[in-house]
Amino acid sequence: MEQLLTARIDKLSYQGSPEAVLQNVCLDFYPGEFIHLRGPNGSGKSALCRCLAGIIPLFESASLEGEVLFCGRNLSGLRLPQLAGEIGFIGHDPQNQLFCATLKEDLAFGPCSLLVEPIEVEDRVKRALRFFGLSGYENRTSETLSGGEIRRAALASAWTLDPKLLILDRAFDQIDARTHRDICCKLAHMCNEMGKTVLLVDARPKAFASLVQRTIVMKEGTVVYDGKIDRSPAHTLSHKTGPRSGTMLESASTVSLEVDQTSTYPLTASKRREPHDYSIDPIISVKGLCFTYPESGFALKDITFDVFRGEFVAIVGENGAGKTTLIKHLNGLLRPSEGEVIVNGLAVKDHTPEQMSGHVGYLFQDPLGQVCFNTVREEVGFGLKTRRIHPQEIAQRVDQILKRLDLMDVANEHPYRLPHGKLQRVALASCMVSGAEILVVDEPTSAMDYPQNWGTLEILSQISSEGRTILMITHDQGIASHFCHRTFVMNKGRIVTDLAGGRDLEAASGA
Repeated sequence: MEQLLTARIDKLSYQGSPEAVLQNVCLDFYPGEFIHLRGPNGSGKSALCRCLAGIIPLFESASLEGEVLFCGRNLSGLRLPQLAGEIGFIGHDPQNQLFCATLKEDLAFGPCSLLVEPIEVEDRVKRALRFFGLSGYENRTSETLSGGEIRRAALASAWTLDPKLLILDRAFDQIDARTHRDICCKLAHMCNEMGKTVLLVDARPKAFASLVQRTIVMKEGTVVYDGKIDRSPAHTLSHKTGPRSGTMLESASTVSLEVDQTSTYPLTASKRREPHDYSIDPIISVKGLCFTYPESGFALKDITFDVFRGEFVAIVGENGAGKTTLIKHLNGLLRPSEGEVIVNGLAVKDHTPEQMSGHVGYLFQDPLGQVCFNTVREEVGFGLKTRRIHPQEIAQRVDQILKRLDLMDVANEHPYRLPHGKLQRVALASCMVSGAEILVVDEPTSAMDYPQNWGTLEILSQISSEGRTILMITHDQGIASHFCHRTFVMNKGRIVTDLAGGRDLEAASGA
């Protein structure tokens, strides 16, 4: 079968850094393949994806020794517009790919730019909306979409270009489990029936493990395995050579791979920690909360709950259920239409977000939206500086939090140069360093690999045991079941279930 894409990368390095990000990469891709690209954070997966999409070196400055050929053409000799409609790419920040007034216009923009006939454009948009579960969202703006809905919209906008190769670099990170499984099944079917090729970077392989035809594993900038996974109980790799290139790779005994990273969580009830302390009065009290977005009509409806000091609470639900909308009421980013929100004895509606920041540390879905400074150390210390804390105390507190989150080795690095999972830890450090009694964290580990994910949740659990209260949005049921004292399940703007310890979570959430 004729190759769709060939990569022969001897070395890739970014300007200003002599270290190789990629080296000795030799890969061939064929029509109809559904491929999972995996490896620990910092192993070079994103850099490889950007090379295969032509973003490096066409758009991002880097030194590339070698070549990437698409349908026999060297990508370095092409311009990005020439690849539109041929290669689709979704990266860590899909919201940057949505810029039109409505979702329908965003989905139509690509094929219109390729001079596709109007009737065909309209048909592609309708099919994309159905394919990604967005029917009825045509006139919505990206600002009114949830994080998971934004990712589905970006996927749909790439799909309408009808590319031969679709590269998805953590494009599913904030998509709920049910939708994740559904879209992966549809993409695999598309590969089988239409000869499309999908390269997927994803940390939740349970959704598509049975669909993957080929797995590529990276470590320290090179490919250590290329083939089909032997899904034995040990989850080890069973081949030593790549089926396409014949290059000798790392032996199976030295490469271990979990089929599903969450399957290794010890989910027994005995492992769950009890809350640090239940006080007579709750630290968060929400009574009859109602809220409506004027642009979309989406609403929170009659939400009532109490959270006590030291509790670690998970908030789960499908995309668009209202999770992020709810937590934005806890620090004053949104104001209720009806009802009241009391946090640490304060009526939130009577205080600004700045005033609430001393009580509630808030981590947004997208850590890039919180980056303001050129070094990790400056970034983490900024909040303390605005509160006019003495520089010596700021330095001490920043060092303490960097050590706790294993970030001292990147303290002087620019946050944008970090792998996305590590950038999430930097944003979490900025949230934690304030010492606020309540931490509200929105998908804090969505871009992390298994060791980072587990370690970060252990730290949050320790913080909870020290008496601080945590509310966390997550789509990872293993996290909610193991680490959290309670789980709120949301659906269509309501809390439909309040589970102790996350028991029966899968049944309750419908995931």
